[in-house]
Amino acid sequence: MLVLALMFRPNADPSQPFAFPFVVKNNSSWFSTNDAEIICEIEKIVMKKQSLEGFSVAPISYATIGPGEVVNFRCGAAGPGRNLFVANPRDALDAHINILVKYTMLGFSRTSSSTEFTWNTTGGMPPHWIKGRPVD
Repeated sequence: MLVLALMFRPNADPSQPFAFPFVVKNNSSWFSTNDAEIICEIEKIVMKKQSLEGFSVAPISYATIGPGEVVNFRCGAAGPGRNLFVANPRDALDAHINILVKYTMLGFSRTSSSTEFTWNTTGGMPPHWIKGRPVD
């Protein structure tokens, strides 16, 4: 059975980290993925003046990813006209999201396992996305 491994890693612009850019890599050496899309599950986002939690965001783009290729995706939760607009990244106090990828390969629909990301505001560094949750 062919298993496609998709890799996630935040690739945030420090001035606009809530634009949610994520990189998806097709680790297959032979087969393309078709209709690839990311699904953003928002566990919670806490801002100084608002809080959102418990919702999923519909995909905003689809792509074909060739063997070994990398494609950038954005979670549609943030930005003009979206649920959340973050002008100053330091206004974000806490956030936990889960990213999944849905795609088609060789005519079969597939969904990756969920990968969690946390908005890390601790450790004396500027706020940034980390994979998983911080270790206390």
